[in-house]
Amino acid sequence: MITIEEMRNLEAQAERHGVSRWQLMQNAGKQAARVAAEGRPPYLALVLCYHGNNGGDGFVMAEELAEKGWKTTVAFLGSMDKFKADGERAFGSISGSRIIAGVAAAKEYAGFLTEQDIIVDAMLGTGASTWPEGLREPLRSAVAVFNACAARKISLDVPTGIGTEHCCRPDLIIAFHDEKRWYTNGDTDATLIASIHAKTVIVDIGIPASQQPDTSSPQAGAEPKK
Repeated sequence: MITIEEMRNLEAQAERHGVSRWQLMQNAGKQAARVAAEGRPPYLALVLCYHGNNGGDGFVMAEELAEKGWKTTVAFLGSMDKFKADGERAFGSISGSRIIAGVAAAKEYAGFLTEQDIIVDAMLGTGASTWPEGLREPLRSAVAVFNACAARKISLDVPTGIGTEHCCRPDLIIAFHDEKRWYTNGDTDATLIASIHAKTVIVDIGIPASQQPDTSSPQAGAEPKK
């Protein structure tokens, strides 16, 4: 388990060693799609995305699922003028997925999903650390849509709103490179994850092994955690 700051440092170090943030985003989205689709025939997928890098991961994941035969819909909940370069590039690369905008449209579509389908939280990820006062709209309402949906629920990296009253409660967390330590006490983080009854799968996104911090957490390929 690593801190959010450690993860950001690892991404910066990877870039200095020739692995671009765009490549990390591509790897993250493709790995997330692989895990989400594993052992499941393609049905419907709704990916809730904001304008940060977690949303970029979600855009890539949606396209990868579409290539695997899923009927994917991206619900964009952010602001186009707040995209960073990689997120904007990922959004512009969407071709196989339908795009809808706003919570109302997401709620309407989510109502059609069944337990055979998936809904993905690609809203904040590690960016949630910039919201210490708790979630604001439209994300608060989007979290409610996510939690009420009958589909299998997946969060990318860190559940949106974790540690607050308005928190995504996924069935599965797909953690990029390693689980993230939300508070200073790793036990607190483990308790939080346990409280939402989520299983965690860690995936490799291409950060060079030489750049990994000293941690006892299992890396990609480790068994899922309960």
